Amino acid sequence: TFVDPDTVEPVNIPRQNFCQAEVGAGKAETLAARYGAAWGLEIAAVAKRFQPSLVDAPWRAAAIIIGCVDNAAARKSIASVMDRNSPTPSVWWLDAGNAVQSGQVLLGSAPTLRELTGAFAVPTFCSALPSPALQHPELLKPLPEELKGARMSCAEIAAANRQALVVNKQVAAHAAAMLSLFLAGDLRYFALYFDQASGTARSRYITPENVMACL
Repeated sequence: TFVDPDTVEPVNIPRQNFCQAEVGAGKAETLAARYGAAWGLEIAAVAKRFQPSLVDAPWRAAAIIIGCVDNAAARKSIASVMDRNSPTPSVWWLDAGNAVQSGQVLLGSAPTLRELTGAFAVPTFCSALPSPALQHPELLKPLPEELKGARMSCAEIAAANRQALVVNKQVAAHAAAMLSLFLAGDLRYFALYFDQASGTARSRYITPENVMACL
């Protein structure tokens, strides 16, 4: 399910792989139609802001929320879903974000330290990880341009916070790799940080020591 209340704007085209013919169309519907047709998948589209009630569907497997947002309000909505993750995580949050030439991808399920109790009860298996908001509380603090009265669209925020041409593609590639390893049960790290200016990338590996260090 793709969730996005925004429409495609001209400023989106260079970085988000939209085309001129899609300007004015809803982002969620456009991507759902495109990828559904290409891969033969049934993809739902919700042209509204994310609400925790969207995760109340009667799913029998774990739900994974992939956050690709640029404001604290949206992250707070996602973070509120993590509160239902006790005692066993049923929802995981993969958050991808970037600045001008750098970015990070964070994965987690536990909203507080309490939900991490017993996460490493089995030495070779981790059952819970700190949520992105627990790893980096500053993600929930609005930037000046996000405050009430600024009235800036996502495209205007992106223009105000200028980004390198391929930084979005790099953070998306890291997020896709992390998701694929997680689904396969082979993920060994829960946070990845990269910087294009220095050409570096580093990860936080899934160990009790690294989890405590990030908190």
